[in-house]
Amino acid sequence: MTYGRVTTIIVMAVAGLWAPLIQNFAGLFNYLQQVLSFAVPPVVAVFLFGFFWKRGSNVAAKYTLVLGHILCFICLLLVNMGVIKIHFSIIAGLLTIVCMIGYIAISLTSKVDSIENLENLTWSRGDTLLLRDIPWFFQAKYIGILLIFVTLIIVAIFW
Repeated sequence: MTYGRVTTIIVMAVAGLWAPLIQNFAGLFNYLQQVLSFAVPPVVAVFLFGFFWKRGSNVAAKYTLVLGHILCFICLLLVNMGVIKIHFSIIAGLLTIVCMIGYIAISLTSKVDSIENLENLTWSRGDTLLLRDIPWFFQAKYIGILLIFVTLIIVAIFW
């Protein structure tokens, strides 16, 4: 309970200090794109490897998130100060690769739980066989396809 309160206070203080910096961006949409492109790479690395790679470890996930976000924040500052002259979308891809390499390296050097403990935490093809008795409109595959079409329609409308 105490950790949550302390974390909330810290995040609110950082948000208050960060808010005046938003005016230095070309616009709110540009700000959102740039900040999200630096915030997402560690999460993508942890999500993809945690979902599809059984050898991935919780230690690698923790360190990839912590160190990856520190690295991404440093890169965000360097881009905004003009030290790095590469477009933020390219840097986001590079940071994702760096976070993936870090996740793999930490996973291969850290102790992993037994496969029995990890079976229910990673996706396997056998999991899709369990969906045969569920109506199609409750299956993630069809909901995902629907979301893609809705997203394309919304983008086309506002393009």
